Amino acid sequence: MSHNACCFSNRILASLLALSLALPVSAELRRLAIDGFTEDWAGAAQVEEDPTGDGASIDLLGLSFANDEQNAVFRIELAQELVQQDPNGLQLLVDTDGDPQTGLAEEGLGVDFAWYFGSRSGVVYTPQGQGNAVSHIDVGLRILPTHGSADFELALSRTAEVAGQPLFPSNTLTAVLRVTAGDRLPDVGFFLASFGDDGELPPLPCPDFEREEATDLRLMAWNTLHGRLLLEPSAQPAYERMLAALRPDLIAFQEIWDPPASQVVQQLEQWFPEQEWQAVKLSSGNVLASALPITESWLIDAGYRNTAHLVDAQSTALGGPLLVFNIHLRCCGADNQRQYEADSIIHFLHEARNGEIQGIPQNTPFVLLGDFNLVGQRQQLLTLLEGDVQNEGLFGPDSPPDWDGSEITSLNSPHCGTADVFTWHDTGSSFSPGWLDYVLYSDSVIETARHGTVWTASMPEEALDEYSLLAGDAALASDHIPRFADFRPVTQTGLADPALPTDTELSVHPNPFNPSTRIRWVQRQEGLARLELYNLRGGLEQILREGPCAAGEHSLELHAGSLPAGLYLLALSSNGMRQVQRLLLLK
Repeated sequence: MSHNACCFSNRILASLLALSLALPVSAELRRLAIDGFTEDWAGAAQVEEDPTGDGASIDLLGLSFANDEQNAVFRIELAQELVQQDPNGLQLLVDTDGDPQTGLAEEGLGVDFAWYFGSRSGVVYTPQGQGNAVSHIDVGLRILPTHGSADFELALSRTAEVAGQPLFPSNTLTAVLRVTAGDRLPDVGFFLASFGDDGELPPLPCPDFEREEATDLRLMAWNTLHGRLLLEPSAQPAYERMLAALRPDLIAFQEIWDPPASQVVQQLEQWFPEQEWQAVKLSSGNVLASALPITESWLIDAGYRNTAHLVDAQSTALGGPLLVFNIHLRCCGADNQRQYEADSIIHFLHEARNGEIQGIPQNTPFVLLGDFNLVGQRQQLLTLLEGDVQNEGLFGPDSPPDWDGSEITSLNSPHCGTADVFTWHDTGSSFSPGWLDYVLYSDSVIETARHGTVWTASMPEEALDEYSLLAGDAALASDHIPRFADFRPVTQTGLADPALPTDTELSVHPNPFNPSTRIRWVQRQEGLARLELYNLRGGLEQILREGPCAAGEHSLELHAGSLPAGLYLLALSSNGMRQVQRLLLLK
């Protein structure tokens, strides 16, 4: 026997021995958002860790598994950022039937399914080891985030079938994560997991398209796939139905390349004759259509598509101006151009905060929405959220974009009835569904009410009927899925304006904090006191204290517990007055 054959035989024996000794980790149904954020994996039992430093090109750190009723989900942790859809040697091999004697004999497994990240392709193997090439659509595969990351979620459909055979015929699976001629996880043996099906998860929500308050301002973003809104008669009924269901006040369209803005107005007023529209087009493809007056517009950078518009929203809950950015960053491998665009947008906001752009009042709420094309380095998103400028020689120093000197918020909107958030989907492409379309906003002055990603394919029949939609409307209209979001001033949660005089003095230290912080306040006179913690959507997270409170100094400890990282509002009510503090939880 050759040395190589001997080594291979030893690995097989070691893996079989591990299989005979290992028991699947106890599993439970677990609701995970398929969004590329992994805070909801905390406490997951089915985890395999790998030591750092034993991988050259890609260093593998962790592999986890969880499932809900619809999805089998792997979490993949690396030591360095990776753009998972770009060429790389990362591979996931899975024995889905629990039988090491069926499928392809590889790495001590009977591999039934393999996914090769860098080539964006997969293989499903017959029990005899014959391979059948599959795409993401065949197995319901989604991988997020779409931009670079060191932490990914890979979801597969539990009900997928290939050539009439279920992808997951067993309630256990074994897997190996490896890099071509590189790291392997685990180093010896394999990852063993089981499906959890005990218990019951709460139903997934399907957001109502009706506004919570009639005065909420509704924005919408939609990449029209080379202008199908105007140029493709077969798609126009789908556009009309979806716009009629949502009735937005402003629409940030992208990819209306040649037609003028006036043609967009003509089409919208043909569909909705009771509403007057106006539209502005300053760049190739981007059109902002509005049922509210657009008072000023700017092309942020010549040669690029991103525009900013000042809208008179006096008639809405905002009661004043709104600054809207219609975003369409460069696509695909254009990382340098996208970073230039992100830097230039932050520079524009920096000038607005400094009063250098005429017509934009201080504390004007702003929203950035559209097709961000974040398919490369994560830095471009960090720049837009945090103001981390890369080309400081051209665009000046870092400049946190919100009016209060903090980062802004990215809105996460799941589909109706699913755990997905992807906004781009093309069954004919090798690229799996991705999150390309974003809504970012100045959470210091506005908050969101209803919002959603309108993927009609996932909507139940009753919801489709309620809004006169068809299941195929979103896919027929465009490869991008429309997003909508309603906005109102942040004080409409019932929290008082922090600038108002109060009966108390409230302070928090440290802030930012992790995992705990001390809250202190001075009660000027005896009375009832109520201390509440809200998220930025106005949802009450915790009541920290409620009851009689003597005059004098008081304090308590706030422990983050299972709260996700982010911004929160702390509200203290006493003697008819309220005081608010912003908290930033880091994790």
